[in-house]
Amino acid sequence: MKNLIVCLVLSAVVYFQAKAQDCISADIVMLVDWSGSLEGYEGAQMDACKEFVSKFDLKKERVRFALVSFYNFGEETINHKLSSDKKSLLSKFESMKSLSAGGSSYMEGGISLSRVIFQRGNETRTDNYQKIIIIISDGDLNDSVETYVELLSMTNQYAVRVISLYMGNYNNDSSVEFMKSIATPGNYFQTSYKELAEFLKDLDLCL
Repeated sequence: MKNLIVCLVLSAVVYFQAKAQDCISADIVMLVDWSGSLEGYEGAQMDACKEFVSKFDLKKERVRFALVSFYNFGEETINHKLSSDKKSLLSKFESMKSLSAGGSSYMEGGISLSRVIFQRGNETRTDNYQKIIIIISDGDLNDSVETYVELLSMTNQYAVRVISLYMGNYNNDSSVEFMKSIATPGNYFQTSYKELAEFLKDLDLCL
């Protein structure tokens, strides 16, 4: 009987450790608004991303990050492909701080690039892992309808969890509603660039 209890306890520990590991294991795309309305906040945005990535033991926890920025139509960019190389990621975030934000806000292209990233991610791993996109924007888009359609298509195809972080004017009802509409239920948040680093540091991916 005693041996049976010990075996049950050990099995439970192994089970919950596995569940916790699956909870953390993820491919995460940081999709950041780099349009003109974000000018002056480039450093705050990238410092927050650095803080977020730094809290993970990427290889042990099986977490990979990618960085995509969007601004003018056709000028969206994969700034860093999916990687668990923390040094390389932090270096890219740091170098992005010197690139001035500017132009209009076209998110659809950034979503399309994120879809490509998740597709390639599927081809390079077979474990049970989350697919997460964290969108950081003031929501004042030039292509909100197209973005919504493209995002819905991507989330349906790859079961992506969308975390929407609204950084704009809380009194801008249309932008607030849009950023709410694109988030997975329970994953819409309002914050500011001043508080973004602390918010990301405390963000729980196991929701």
